[in-house]
Amino acid sequence: MSVETARREFPVIPAAGAAAFSLLFLYLGIRQMLGLRIGSNSGTYLQSALSFLHHLNTHNLSDHIVETAPHDQWMLIALCPFVALWPHLETVVVVQVLAVAASAIVLWYLVRALDGSRAAATTLSLAWLISPSVEGFAFGDFTPVHFVPLLGFALALALVRRQPVAALIFAQLLFGVKEDVLMFTVWTCAFVLWRDDRRLAVAIAVLGAVNLGAYELYEALHHYHSVAPDYAFYDPHPLAHVLFLLEVLAPLAFAPLRLGWRVLLVLPFLAELFLAHGYAEGLLARSGSYYTIPLLTLLGIGTATVVARSPQFARAALVLSVLCALTLNPTVLRFGRHLSAPDPLYPVARAWGAVDAPVDFPCADQGAWVVASTNPQANLAGCDVGMERQRKAYADIPLGSTAPWTRGPGATK
Repeated sequence: MSVETARREFPVIPAAGAAAFSLLFLYLGIRQMLGLRIGSNSGTYLQSALSFLHHLNTHNLSDHIVETAPHDQWMLIALCPFVALWPHLETVVVVQVLAVAASAIVLWYLVRALDGSRAAATTLSLAWLISPSVEGFAFGDFTPVHFVPLLGFALALALVRRQPVAALIFAQLLFGVKEDVLMFTVWTCAFVLWRDDRRLAVAIAVLGAVNLGAYELYEALHHYHSVAPDYAFYDPHPLAHVLFLLEVLAPLAFAPLRLGWRVLLVLPFLAELFLAHGYAEGLLARSGSYYTIPLLTLLGIGTATVVARSPQFARAALVLSVLCALTLNPTVLRFGRHLSAPDPLYPVARAWGAVDAPVDFPCADQGAWVVASTNPQANLAGCDVGMERQRKAYADIPLGSTAPWTRGPGATK
C-alpha cells in the first residue's frame, strides 16, 4: 500500500470507536465533577490557563506558583482558546478526553503507513481505546502530558511518511509538554533515525537543546527551580513494577517484546518510573497514571510496528484489552464498581466558581476546589505531593466537609 493511499483513507470504525469512547468518558468525567472527585491537577491547569488569558502568567492557587516554574510545560496554553470560549471545568474534561480519543485515529494511520492492513489497524486502534491504561488517562485529572499520545503518534507518522517539517513541528509541540518528554523525544528520534536520517535526528536534537536551554535561562532569570523526584540506582518496588509491566503489556499482547534488541529504547522511560524515590507516594508506575503516558505512547508505537508485520497480534491485543479492562481497570468500568452519586456540596462549590472572591479549601476538599477553580481567588491549602488525595470515584461516600467554604459565597462573616 502506498503512502498516498493511506492518506486518502478514512478510518470509519476507529472514528466511531473514538466517538463512543469520548461520549462515555465525557459522561464519566461530568459524573466525577458532580461527585467532587476530580483531582487537583485539572483545577490547577484550568486556573493557570485563565490566569494566562487575563494576566499573561500561569499563576494558580493550588501549587501557589507560576505553573511553568516547576516544569517546562508551556503547552498548557493549549487550553486557553477553549476556556476563553467556555471558562468551566467541563471544558478541561472535554479537551482531555478528546485528545486521548483522537490518538486512536492517528494510531490507525500509523499502522497503515507501516504497510499494515486495514483490519489490523482498526483492531489495534480499538484495543488501544479499551486498554485499562488509556481509559485511566481519560478518567484521571488533566495535565499537558495527556497530549503526548496524540502528538507522539503524529510524530511517528510524520517520520514514517518522511515529512521532516511535520516531524519538527510535532517534536516542538512535544517539547512544550514537559522537560522529561523533551528528552524522551530527542532520545527516541536519535535511536530510530540515526541510521536512515541522521540529519533529521540532529535537527530534532538541536531543537530540543534550544528549548531546554531557553527553559533553563527562564528558570535562572526568575529564580525558579524545577521539580523532580530523588533518584537512586536501585528499584525500591521491584515486585510492584514487574506487575505494572505485565499490566501494561498484556493489553498490547506483549507485542513490543517482538522488537528484539530495539526494545532497549524503553530503558530511559523505565528508569524514570522505577528508580524514583520519595515522590508520588513512592510509586510513579501505576496503570492509568499520567506519569506513565510517555511509556505507553512508546509501547503503542512499538505495537503498531509489530502489528503491521504480524496482524495476529492486533486480534490478541483486542481480546486481552477487553479482559484486562474488565478486571484491572483503574476506572469505575470494572466488575464490582459503580459511579458515586452527585455530592450535596457540589452546588456550593459551583457557586464559589461563579464569583471572584477569596475562599480557602483544605486539601481534603480538593474535588470541590477544582469545581471552584474558575474563581481566581479560590485557594487550595495544605496539600502534600501525592497521588491518592482525591476520593475514589467508585466509593459512594459524600465529601461531608464542614470547612467555612461550605456556607457558600453569600454567607455573612
